[in-house]
Amino acid sequence: MIQKGQEVNSALSYEYILLKAKVNTNRNPEDVKALKIVEKKFIAHSDMLASMKKQNLTMEDIQNPEGTLKQLKDKYENKIYNMYVEKRPEDKTVNFIEVRLADMYHKVLKE
Repeated sequence: MIQKGQEVNSALSYEYILLKAKVNTNRNPEDVKALKIVEKKFIAHSDMLASMKKQNLTMEDIQNPEGTLKQLKDKYENKIYNMYVEKRPEDKTVNFIEVRLADMYHKVLKE
């Protein structure tokens, strides 16, 4: 998950640099607006990624979660199990979990 987060962070960084260059060149109001949005996303995502790296989740943490991770498990355990029973593709299930984890980290960072 951290590797995927780093890939997304790189893409956001690239998008930010391109928009910043466009704004510095022509000051188009739409580009200025888009730059502010991308900058917020990039900062939030970078903070989330740094937090995830600090947490350094282990398999033990996943199997016996505590705190916010336990709340996440309690909330989505049945949904994930049903995805497994319905033989949904593993990548779809992993994506579902990753999105929920990212949402959780975004909420924790805002607190």
